[in-house]
Amino acid sequence: MTLPAAYRPLRAFAEAARPNDAPIRTLTGFLMVGMGYYLLFPLVFGPFVYGDDFEMSDPMPLDGLLLLLAPLVGLLLLRLVLYRLHGRGLRSAMGNSLSAANIAVPIGAFALLISLVAMLLPPWVVPFEVAPLVPWFITMVIGLPLLLIQVSFEEILFRGYLQQQIAARTENPLLWMVLPSVIFGGAHFFNAETTYYGIAYSIWATMLGLAFADLTARHGTIGPAIALHFAINFSRMFVVGSDDTPFAALALLRVNVMSDGAPFEADVFLQPQGIAVIFGLVLVCAIQIAPLWLLARYIIRR
Repeated sequence: MTLPAAYRPLRAFAEAARPNDAPIRTLTGFLMVGMGYYLLFPLVFGPFVYGDDFEMSDPMPLDGLLLLLAPLVGLLLLRLVLYRLHGRGLRSAMGNSLSAANIAVPIGAFALLISLVAMLLPPWVVPFEVAPLVPWFITMVIGLPLLLIQVSFEEILFRGYLQQQIAARTENPLLWMVLPSVIFGGAHFFNAETTYYGIAYSIWATMLGLAFADLTARHGTIGPAIALHFAINFSRMFVVGSDDTPFAALALLRVNVMSDGAPFEADVFLQPQGIAVIFGLVLVCAIQIAPLWLLARYIIRR
């Protein structure tokens, strides 16, 4: 399959992966990082955040900061995998570093502005609690570099490693774009407290993954994806946060969006109307993501 002209930078981006692009190496490396980070870290550090019974009590700022620090373990594992299995360094999975940084700054700034305006403007449909400003500001300053580590790890793993390795083997977008995005979305299922919200969160993350994959292919670096990911996570962790997550204590405005329970039971997805519910979720996610994605595409084209 021939790449569209807009995706030609993907070829240069994938060049670093071609010397060792065997699928078995990619699968082995991804599973090593995934098992090491997504499984071992919650087992080791989970009790500090959720308690011995893994039931979350009132979250503290340290809980959220600890979870933001977790991806540092993943980055170390990914660096080891890239070196041992693929004979290359972590920087090779990012594309041209200078180009990535130059494009990330304007995309991140404008995306953050749009996200903040969208989240803070009325109508406010749920009650919220405002955190004390000075402690929040101190926590935010400490958390910003940790947030950059968190989003960088996810983007290097899913776009810089998995997408890059697959694109080195095939130019079929169903593989290099859709497959990593679906895995990325599925990994977010367990971030929610209920099955319904887990599925909704997975749909949201999958569509974000598609946008990030598209931007990576258009620019040839993960700079745009990191910038957009950072802006979205900042607004949802440090500005407005749901009080049933360990990141709630990091937020300036703390809300309880699930105080009345999920709008549907989880088994709705097994019924005929489940298709309509999924379509509605996809439509809502698309409306939220599209402005940021189109903004990033515009900046890349300039």
